[in-house]
Amino acid sequence: MEKDNKFIGESITRLASIYRKMEVNFERPVIVNIQGTREIRHREYTDLLACFLKGVKMVSTLHGALVLLESGCVQEVAALCRMVNDLNSEIAFLTVPHVGQSLSPDQTRFLEDFFQEEYDQSDPGLTSQKRATVSVKKIHAALARISEPAMNPSDAQEMHRTMHKSMSGYVHGAYAHIMDMYGGDPPHFHTQGMLGTPRVAQWRPLLQSCVHRSTVTTVGVAWKLGLQEVYEEASQVLREYEQATGFKREGSVRALKIKHEAT
Repeated sequence: MEKDNKFIGESITRLASIYRKMEVNFERPVIVNIQGTREIRHREYTDLLACFLKGVKMVSTLHGALVLLESGCVQEVAALCRMVNDLNSEIAFLTVPHVGQSLSPDQTRFLEDFFQEEYDQSDPGLTSQKRATVSVKKIHAALARISEPAMNPSDAQEMHRTMHKSMSGYVHGAYAHIMDMYGGDPPHFHTQGMLGTPRVAQWRPLLQSCVHRSTVTTVGVAWKLGLQEVYEEASQVLREYEQATGFKREGSVRALKIKHEAT
């Protein structure tokens, strides 16, 4: 178990190193005034920046999930893995190509929502900000189009929907999911982690799967940014991860490239 956790940690560290290399290709953010508060922001907001930043958040969340796994907090690992899957889906959504390489209305709306400040008043209670969010259903439909070479869009969309919903109970505290915390001798609810129970071993493959999907996504981000050396490094990390774990990619990066070349 300790060896498995070490491998996961090393894989996450390699992803973090890749994003550090991507980071230098963006202009450094500056200190600006946001409703009377000094905050750090970028001067230019683009889809490339959004993909990169979502990737940064993705790697940070993977690290947090590993820390929780090592503490036996498997319910919380599942919740963070749901976050990681959502981040992966959002990055992929932003890389779906369109005719002329222009952003779709849904992608534009997604980016406007992503870069929008939380408050438009110095007093949060007076804010009038509203978010024009893009529905998960639309994001999954876009992802299904990427998967066309591997499966039909309907099946692909259903796959993404199932992945999204399968862990929602751990985020929202559904009854069946809470009951996973019950057990032991004498039986009780484990509210301080589940080390020493079979649950930890059961959930480790989920985190390994999330690291794999995030590595696939990182390859796509490097390619979208046009960073050939970083793309090759990320691809090598992915190959080594798949060789070590037996995980296989769904061909999304290849499909994405084919579709871009056709437009």
